[in-house]
Amino acid sequence: DGGHTWTVLEELRGVGCARPRLLKLDRMTQSLSPLLLSGGRAENQGTNSPLLWLNIDGTGSTWQEFDISYHHNAGVDDPKLKFSPAVNTTKGPRQTTAYTALVQTGPQSAVVMYDLMHDAARDAGTVANTGFAMPVHVVQS
Repeated sequence: DGGHTWTVLEELRGVGCARPRLLKLDRMTQSLSPLLLSGGRAENQGTNSPLLWLNIDGTGSTWQEFDISYHHNAGVDDPKLKFSPAVNTTKGPRQTTAYTALVQTGPQSAVVMYDLMHDAARDAGTVANTGFAMPVHVVQS
C-alpha cells in the first residue's frame, strides 16, 4: 500500500549496532510473530560485544537483549576461544568485528553467526578471526 498503513517512524531505544540483521520468524500464535535482530559494537551502550535482540510479538515496539559473548563463553571450554570481559567495554582493541548473520532453521529457530578475533592478531593490529554459529530457539513463556 506504499506505506499508507505504516506507523510513524520511531527510534529503537537501546538497540543500536554495526551492520544490523533482522529476521522475522514464523507466526507462533495469532498475536506472536517474533523478530530477531543481531549486530554489535553498541558503543552508545558501552559495549563491543555481538548482541541479539528479540521482539516476541513482531511489532518491534519492545526488545529483549541477549549478550552473545556471555552465552558463547558459557558454552566454550577452550580459554583461547573465549571473549575476555573487555568485550563488554569500548576500551582497548576489539575482540570481534561484531558483524553477524541470522539464518532461520525452523519455525521458531535460527542460527546467529559471529566472530572472535584471536589475541595474537589483535595485538599485531591484524585480523585473524574464528567464526561461530549459535542456535537460537524462541519459546513462548
